[in-house]
Amino acid sequence: MDYTRWLLIFSTWLIIFSFVQPSSSYNPTQELIDAICHKTPDYGFCNDVFNQNLHHLRINTIGLTQIALNQLQKNSTNTRIFIQKKDAAEKNKEIRHLYEICNADYGAVLKVLEKAMKEFASGNYKVMLTYISKSERPVNDCQNIFGGNIEIGLKERSRQVKILVSMEFTAGSLTGL
Repeated sequence: MDYTRWLLIFSTWLIIFSFVQPSSSYNPTQELIDAICHKTPDYGFCNDVFNQNLHHLRINTIGLTQIALNQLQKNSTNTRIFIQKKDAAEKNKEIRHLYEICNADYGAVLKVLEKAMKEFASGNYKVMLTYISKSERPVNDCQNIFGGNIEIGLKERSRQVKILVSMEFTAGSLTGL
């Protein structure tokens, strides 16, 4: 009888523990992502960018800074290509002129990002942040020259670039400079 009772108790505990997962709520990488993304204009976009580009489950602020910088360069490049295509297809001379200004603005952004990437690679995070801060104005200038009549695709692309600038600046600020 003792054997049966012991087996029943053991079986019950075995069943309980096989269904109960240990608490794994502590995720330092996600906590860093949350800390960064809560300081940006769009938490959801920020969180998606980081989580879609994680190559390791555990990554530090330098790794997150690199993800943000890479995505900022990628989105800025794609936005400039988008602008160039819109410019080439536009018939209205005044609108074409606005696209030309935006093209130059995003060209300036890409030059600044190239310098920022070099500083990042050298571990000069403070200097990198100085360059990143210089990328905000051309993005804003491009968006502002259209006033309220900005093309919806360009508006969304510019919004994403601005969020990526915010992500990069926030992540870079956490690197310990």
